Amino acid sequence: MSDKISEQDNQQPQQQQEVVEDQQQQQTENVEVEGIPIEDIHKDPNVDNAFADASNFNIVTKTETSPTSDIVNDSNKKLSKRIHCRRCECIIILPNNASLVEKEIALLNQKGSDSAELLKYMWFLPDMFQFENIAFSKDVKSQYKYLTCAECESEIIGVHYIQSKENYISHDRVVYK
Repeated sequence: MSDKISEQDNQQPQQQQEVVEDQQQQQTENVEVEGIPIEDIHKDPNVDNAFADASNFNIVTKTETSPTSDIVNDSNKKLSKRIHCRRCECIIILPNNASLVEKEIALLNQKGSDSAELLKYMWFLPDMFQFENIAFSKDVKSQYKYLTCAECESEIIGVHYIQSKENYISHDRVVYK
C-alpha cells in the first residue's frame, strides 16, 4: 500500500507541472510562417538567465536597418539573393529557402562571450536541410545550438532550437550577393 501512495505522490507534481506548461503555452502568442507556428519572441536562454544578474552579460539592442527590396521579395517575404558569410564569403543560404521574420533574438557576439546583441530581423528556415553550408554547435542547455559558417566558424550567425527544429539566421550578421 505504501508503494501505491508514493506512486500517487510522484504523479501529482508531474501533473501540476504539465498543467503549468500548458497554461504557459496558451499565454504565448503564436505567429505562423509558411504554416509553421513560431513563438513571438525568442531569446538565447543563456542571455535570458543574464537578466537576473546583468553583471554576467552586456546586452545591447542593435539598431538594424531592415533588408531592402532587392534582398527580400515584398509579396512573400522570401529571400531573393544568396546569403554569404561576411568573413569568408561561403554560401550559406540560396534564394527562396528562407523567409524574413521580425523576431527579437539575443545572440552572443562570440562563443563564450559575455556580450550579446538583441537582433530583430531574422531569416527563418523551417528545415535544417535548406542550408547550403552551416555548422551547428554542441547543445547549449539541451535547448538550442548556435549556427555558424561551416567554412570559417568565425562568428555566431544564428540559432537552431532543438525541440521545434526552427532555424534563424540574423540579417545583420551576413552579406548578400
